[in-house]
Amino acid sequence: MKLSALLLAATVVLVVGCQNPKDANNENFSKAISAYLAHQEESGGYCIGSKIDHFEVEDFKLDQATRALMKIGFLEITGHRTGAGFFTITGYEFTSKGRESFTPGKGFCFGKPQLGQIVNFTDPGPAGTKSRVIYSYQLTSVPAWANGPDGQAFHSIMPAAYGLVQSTDTLVLTGNGWVHESFAPH
Repeated sequence: MKLSALLLAATVVLVVGCQNPKDANNENFSKAISAYLAHQEESGGYCIGSKIDHFEVEDFKLDQATRALMKIGFLEITGHRTGAGFFTITGYEFTSKGRESFTPGKGFCFGKPQLGQIVNFTDPGPAGTKSRVIYSYQLTSVPAWANGPDGQAFHSIMPAAYGLVQSTDTLVLTGNGWVHESFAPH
């Protein structure tokens, strides 16, 4: 009796432990989306600002990120000049506070992405090679400057730093399992 119970338990462990990485399910999709989020972090996808420490902007093109970085004291104006078409061009550079928080090659980073959950996904269909996946994620280890009183300026720029957000991406089945469509061989 004990031997048959032990064999049954071993069989269950083997079946559960041998999940096929090509199956369309929450676990495989979670791995693929987590890999994609990690890649986005490495490439500066959760960072804003210039990848260099000084730049110029035509005043009519001043974006929300530059305004927000000025508001928290990370950028300062270095001067103005008149450009082609008589537009005013403003020069900016990092303050010492901005240099401390700057990540070379990325900019000002908001944290590390963490998958919340797979919310839903489409049936890969008869071909079984693509699925649209809806998932939630948020950023963890958000720096103090993004949460300070002037951090409100960043809420619309990087909402994942302030709570769970939903996103939708396409996953593609490869010989090794599911991957984000940007990683799929072409």
